[in-house]
Amino acid sequence: MGPVGSAPARRRGGTIPPGEGPITPAPPTRSSRFGLVGDLTAQVRWLLGERQAWILVLPVIGVVAAGTEVFLLLAIVRALLLLVGEASGTELALGPVALDVTTGQLLALAALAGVGTVVLRVADSVVVGRLAARAASTARSRLIDSYFGADWRAMSQTRAGHLQQLLGTNVQTASNAVPLLGTVMSASINLAVYGVFVVLASPLVGLIFALLGGAVVSVISLLRQRTKAMARSSQGAVRDVQLTATSLTGVNRELQLFDVQPAARAELQQLNRSARNALGRLRTMQRLVPVLFQQLVLIGVVGLIALARQLEIDASHFGTAAILAVRSLSYLQQLNTATQSYVEAGPYLGEIRDAVEHHEASARQRGDERLHAVEAIELEAVGFTYDREPVLHDVSLRIQPGDWVAMVGPSGGGKTTLATIIAGLLEPSSGSHRVNGHDARAFTARTWASKFSLLSQEPVLIRGTVADNIRFYREGSLDQIQRAAERAAIADVIRALPDGWDTRIGDGQANLSGGQRQRIALARALFAEPQVLILDEPTSALDAESERLIEESLFALPDEAIVIVVSHRPTLLGHCERFLVIEDGRVVADGARAEVPVERYVGSTPPT
Repeated sequence: MGPVGSAPARRRGGTIPPGEGPITPAPPTRSSRFGLVGDLTAQVRWLLGERQAWILVLPVIGVVAAGTEVFLLLAIVRALLLLVGEASGTELALGPVALDVTTGQLLALAALAGVGTVVLRVADSVVVGRLAARAASTARSRLIDSYFGADWRAMSQTRAGHLQQLLGTNVQTASNAVPLLGTVMSASINLAVYGVFVVLASPLVGLIFALLGGAVVSVISLLRQRTKAMARSSQGAVRDVQLTATSLTGVNRELQLFDVQPAARAELQQLNRSARNALGRLRTMQRLVPVLFQQLVLIGVVGLIALARQLEIDASHFGTAAILAVRSLSYLQQLNTATQSYVEAGPYLGEIRDAVEHHEASARQRGDERLHAVEAIELEAVGFTYDREPVLHDVSLRIQPGDWVAMVGPSGGGKTTLATIIAGLLEPSSGSHRVNGHDARAFTARTWASKFSLLSQEPVLIRGTVADNIRFYREGSLDQIQRAAERAAIADVIRALPDGWDTRIGDGQANLSGGQRQRIALARALFAEPQVLILDEPTSALDAESERLIEESLFALPDEAIVIVVSHRPTLLGHCERFLVIEDGRVVADGARAEVPVERYVGSTPPT
């Protein structure tokens, strides 16, 4: 996938243009038989990878903090009762545990519990914050590693801008799963601890509150299912806006040339309205659910008070249990809010995991044999199918050192697909692709790359210096870079740039002509001094002078070089000795220029 802003590739010969491929809706959030906590825990474990053991710290802190907070609340209630009754001491009792304390001791214990609670909450926040950052970093690392480890076909199926979206919006949103898990764990633990103490204070109150909580949760869960669907719809609408905007930035020249900016703007605005409507429905439901929850709880508390009067429950026990129970409802509210947030974040995380799994399943397969020199390239009964559409049929040929082979034929006939298979970027769906008698996949990626190179019609420059673009992440000295530039007839142009070899280009940082960009791409292709050079319409969009300079560069290749040319330009084809005519995915002619009807597929002047 090229950088944002690169022109979209044309579909030729059944190839898979960068930025295209199947568009699938965001997958539903993976569910666990252990409910919300199970879902979140599984997702966070995936996000944290090697650091997932730190999740165990959260429940430990939660249990201690919950117990400390309950003790603090009881101490405050007793202190208030002492203040009203003007007594000097009280019994701090809860179930079978009772402790006689003075007012001073009670206040000291309350202060100590308060400080302990603060310390524990700070520790919880620090752990959650660092784990969230770790989750975002790990998710990005997995996306990057899986994407660049996939074969070219899987990489090219990634739509333009999709990787950027996954690394940005999706990762940031998905990393919220860590604080959400912290909130869910803390709320669940606090609910359990408070529930135990409520039952100890008054079993009847505990039972009533349990029934009340269960009824409220049942009502809210029905609304939550609807919210999940709305979250997936909203995320899909936002993704459509982002990807469409990315594709339009790559054709800004054509938008101006054909004066279709209003139509393009209308399309993007329509997607914007769809995203607005989807987000509006989601936000409405997200705001409505907590409000309904609060009101239902308040109505339940009123009913509980009325019931207590009718049953004449002991006021002291009822008061203690009721205060603890009402306090616990705030954690039920936190649990509900966290659930709503997870409903929104879930599809983003699901899309990340699906992308990683897809790329990992498409990992590039290479062997451990070293390719020292190309003695023969052989294709036997090669076929290729893309998206159930046959593109190549029963192609067999042999290419030897020194061969200059031209592939001609009507557009869409399969020329580029065949050239891409020879380059090792695609694997045949049937038949075999061998080099020196060995399967092409048997060689190491590094030694294969040192012998095969490709120059396409549409050069893409990376964001970096001229030297960076020619070296292209490979090891090499400045002398090698300059030698490749000399061979591509672009060295003098580079030296005349403001900062020479250190001039930053790519992403609109330097104003280079199409011919200059293509010659920099040619220098990149020649940098490792490959033995096999594949040219896919390299001069079709260039002026005569740029085409002449590139031709002169190619003629200086060593005698043992293999050059495969996919082109309709007679000048470049004029130096080829062997011609393959490819129609409808089949080689219908193979021979010297005098034996092949080349004139049907090239420009007005036949090759000479």
